Amino acid sequence: MAEQRWTLMYDDVADAYEIGWKRPLGRHVVATVECGYDEPANRQQHAAARLIVAAPELLALAKDLLDAANSCECGEPECKTTKARALIAKAEGRS
Repeated sequence: MAEQRWTLMYDDVADAYEIGWKRPLGRHVVATVECGYDEPANRQQHAAARLIVAAPELLALAKDLLDAANSCECGEPECKTTKARALIAKAEGRS
């Protein structure tokens, strides 16, 4: 199965953002973020939904950049490549 591009879809009936991807016969929803009526909270929830949608592409880019950098293997806790490897492992459920 080809990798799906995640999208943010607004459901005006439920007043919620649906996170998932479109399929030929509908859509596949993996998460729903309710909007509510409080404007500041709505902006924060919308920002969180956009970040969730971008997460798979951000992870792929981080991995590509780390590979392209061909950087150190020092393991020092403050090293940016060490931090990047740790965050990638966390995102992939390996830590």
